[in-house]
Amino acid sequence: MATRSNIIKTMNTLIIFDSLHGNTQKISQHIFKNFSGKNPTQMYPIAQIQPADILGYDLLIVGSPTHGGQATPALQHFLSQLPPNSLKGVKLATFDTRFDLNLQKPFLRFLMRIIGFASPKIATSLQSKGAQLVAPPTGFIVTGTNGPLATNELEKANSWAQQIIQQVG
Repeated sequence: MATRSNIIKTMNTLIIFDSLHGNTQKISQHIFKNFSGKNPTQMYPIAQIQPADILGYDLLIVGSPTHGGQATPALQHFLSQLPPNSLKGVKLATFDTRFDLNLQKPFLRFLMRIIGFASPKIATSLQSKGAQLVAPPTGFIVTGTNGPLATNELEKANSWAQQIIQQVG
């Protein structure tokens, strides 16, 4: 008879992302490295996956650059194609790449607070499809429109991935 201590739960994980300048892809790759040794894990850019392809996963991690407070149009379109309740029972984590709010001039900082960032909006969209958020939506800082990522953001991605693994494991 199996006991709780000798049952290994496998968490099928899917990471999908859009990346315009490679920064969100780098974050995705670091998250993938943390998951791939522990669970069956797949990673795809949004252009290489269809909404039906995400069915059957236990954990979905979704990332996008923030543009005008939103995810990229390609990712927004993808999310809009998911049927209602299609993610019921799926665990979810979302992230974005963004400018550091504290380093902006007062007007831009004010505007950024009003329009927000991509990851909370991605989370809200996927929760409306039935997904269960297991980590707060997270942002990774870029130093300019084209990047690069700010110092220590890849390490932050590793830590965030480990927190998710502990949360769902």
